[in-house]
Amino acid sequence: MVLEATFQAATLVHMAAWIAGAAAVDFPAGAAYLRRSAGGTGLLGAHMADEAKIRAIFASLEHGDGDASFDHVSEDVDWTVMGTHPLAGRYHSKQEFRAATFARLNKLLPGGTQLQVTNLLMSGDTAIVELMSNAVAKNGMRFDNRYCWIIRFAGNTIVEVRAYLDSAKVAELIRENE
Repeated sequence: MVLEATFQAATLVHMAAWIAGAAAVDFPAGAAYLRRSAGGTGLLGAHMADEAKIRAIFASLEHGDGDASFDHVSEDVDWTVMGTHPLAGRYHSKQEFRAATFARLNKLLPGGTQLQVTNLLMSGDTAIVELMSNAVAKNGMRFDNRYCWIIRFAGNTIVEVRAYLDSAKVAELIRENE
C-alpha cells in the first residue's frame, strides 16, 4: 500500500497498526488523526480537507462564480500572487485579495475566470492545485492561462496560498481590456 502522507511524529507501532488495516489510529501529539478512506487505499485527515472537498471548493470557479469558493478562505488569508504583472503581490486578507484580483478580473472577463482543476496533489495540510482558465475577455481575446496554487489548509479553510501563473498573459489582458 502506498501511503499518501508523511507521518513525522508517528511511532513504528502506530504505523504498523495503520498498515495492518486499522480503521483509525490515534497518533502521538503533533500528528494528524487519520481514518482510512472508503476504498481503503487512501488517507483522509479528520482535521483537513480531502480531495473531494477541495474539488468541491473549486467547482464554482469553473463556472466563473468565485463567491462560493471564497466561503472556504480565511478572512486573514496570506495570499501571494507571484509574477511581474499588475495583479502580483502579497495580500493579507480575503477582502484585500479579492478587491485587487478577482474584482478587477471580473470587469475584464464577463464570464469570470472559469478556473478548472487539471491536477491535484495533497500532502498533510497542503494541496498543490493546477488550474487552467479558458475565459474570454470583453474585447474577445482568449484568456487561456495556466496556474499552480500551493494551498495550506487549517481544517477545511484556506489560510495560505502561493499562486503562480503566466505574467505576460495577465499583463496583456489588463493592457488590452482596461
